[in-house]
Amino acid sequence: MVVAEASLAAALMFYLGATYTSQFYRYFNLYFFSLEFSFANLVVQSLHLLRLPVLLAVLLVAGLAAAPWARGQMSGSSRRTRPLPPLPAARFVAPSFIAAGVLLVLLWRWIHPYAWTAPLAIAAGFLLGAPWGAGRRSPGDVRRRTVSVFVAGVCVFWALTQVTRQIAQDDAREHARNVQGWTRVMILSSRRLSLPAPGTVEERLPVKDLLLPYRYTGLRLLAEGNGRYYVVPEDWKVENADPIYAIRESDDVWISLRAA
Repeated sequence: MVVAEASLAAALMFYLGATYTSQFYRYFNLYFFSLEFSFANLVVQSLHLLRLPVLLAVLLVAGLAAAPWARGQMSGSSRRTRPLPPLPAARFVAPSFIAAGVLLVLLWRWIHPYAWTAPLAIAAGFLLGAPWGAGRRSPGDVRRRTVSVFVAGVCVFWALTQVTRQIAQDDAREHARNVQGWTRVMILSSRRLSLPAPGTVEERLPVKDLLLPYRYTGLRLLAEGNGRYYVVPEDWKVENADPIYAIRESDDVWISLRAA
């Protein structure tokens, strides 16, 4: 059971990390698969979701899922022989949550960037309305509980996906505002490179018989993957659709990275 739960958690972290990374670099018009991130890197990327709103939402859903179950356990320990009466939440609160979630779905385009609250509300409604009582063991109640948990799980997964995309977009937008804070890049090459970007400084080193006589500075690192370095000039602006240059390191091209 522990192995199965750990595998499920790793798969979920991989999915969220891949979603975050894909959405983040899509803002810069980079194709996610060209970067070739490893499984471990994508799992680590999922840690970007550890934000206060996400943690509060997870705690809310977990509390709603645990509270009815705890009530059922307590009732079973009191040795009641007759079925428990329906929870008030099942009659009033649960339908209200579901109706609110459906309404928010209809208003999806107007509640951005908080659209993820719509599936979260639906999940909370189904969890509250499920028959959790210890005295309820009829086949119908079991089916209702199974369906409620399944729908709630799908909605939570939907909400996590939307939150991940929103956080990635916000992080990418913030990252693009601070190009001067990105890692500095210096390129040494055996031949001249076609880097016509304004702000890029090309120098031929005044030393004879150098294997790499051409030096390029004034560049910043956006991403690295698959042996390629995606660099931009220091005055690069994403809103101007300025180009991004992919430089492949080889025997003829040497790349140095320095702190900003």
